[in-house]
Amino acid sequence: MASYLIVGAGLMGTGLIHDLLTSSEENEIIVIDIDAKNLATMKERFSSEASRVRTLQFNLQERAKMIDLLDQVDCMIGAASYTFNYYLSELAIETKTHFCDLGGNNTVVQKQLTLNEKAKEAGVVILPDCGLAPGLATVLAAEGMNIFDEVSSIHIRVGGLPDKPKPPLHYMLVFSVQGLINEYVEPCLIIENGKLKTVEPLTEVEKLSFESFGELEAFQTSGGTSTMPNNYLGKVKDLTYKTIRYKGHCHIMKAMLDLGFASEKEIMVKGQKLEIRSFFEGVLQESLVDDDSKDLVLLRAEIVGTRDGKDYLKVFEMVDHHDEETGITAMMRTTSYPTSIMAQLIVQGKVDPGARPIELCIPSREVIDQLPLRNMHLKETMTELLF
Repeated sequence: MASYLIVGAGLMGTGLIHDLLTSSEENEIIVIDIDAKNLATMKERFSSEASRVRTLQFNLQERAKMIDLLDQVDCMIGAASYTFNYYLSELAIETKTHFCDLGGNNTVVQKQLTLNEKAKEAGVVILPDCGLAPGLATVLAAEGMNIFDEVSSIHIRVGGLPDKPKPPLHYMLVFSVQGLINEYVEPCLIIENGKLKTVEPLTEVEKLSFESFGELEAFQTSGGTSTMPNNYLGKVKDLTYKTIRYKGHCHIMKAMLDLGFASEKEIMVKGQKLEIRSFFEGVLQESLVDDDSKDLVLLRAEIVGTRDGKDYLKVFEMVDHHDEETGITAMMRTTSYPTSIMAQLIVQGKVDPGARPIELCIPSREVIDQLPLRNMHLKETMTELLF
């Protein structure tokens, strides 16, 4: 029997519980949140599994309560704000409890990784960035590194989109608006010609297509590569990550951001101070929630490498849809299910103790092989390159 503590009773917490329950009849779950309404929704949703899912309301900053709780579980999963992840990592080491999270901020992740030696001494795994990108996308890159003798390039493209796009942005919110804007305004770290390089977000727009979709675009955004550029420097000539959107999205969004809509500057409006970014976030939150559309996630990872003296292109590609039967969105599925898979591998002892990034420690093939069990159809192709 394995026990898990989920911090955060939101959408991703819901996805995590669903997957942990359906993965094994022996998994037991405690979920905590400060919001009683979130917990009530969670309790009602999983009422048929009341013996296996326990909900508790309290502030996770109540250290003594957290320590008591962590003594009851094998692994904690962070599905709340990334601002708590370092604190939760410290608690996990103190109580000798494994911990993984959804990531969300490169600075916080780097701070977590400084706990590597302490985590090793405690015999626990601290694994940040287990969601979609970074997360599943990182796993695919790591698998590419594993199957080739040498890797020339890794190019990852990921996007969450509405199935019924509406102008002008042809987009719907599939995760937090704050996180969306961060991706659009923060610098992007890549590897180009064997060197680390920082590029501006919302640049280098390229055309791409998926089967049954019209013309799409992909452009530079921050965060998706996380720790990979630093860890793959000297091993890979080129490494990029771009976000997929419907055609025209980048141009419109960039124009608004160039006008300063993401600025934290305060302006006076009708005699009241107003932070520009907060106002913009509110407008997007109001405008980009679409009850008529269901979301979908597109993912493609292309890795060029050499094996046995021959050059190949390895491509991973997936289109994932909202699950009508469970009501779990594509973004919930592709974020929370990989996290659940990795948490279970940790509990099974298949990840060595320490605080390390996914690309250096996760058994990538085992994660990939679990996806079909969740009706996630990852297409894999390998093509020899003849020059």
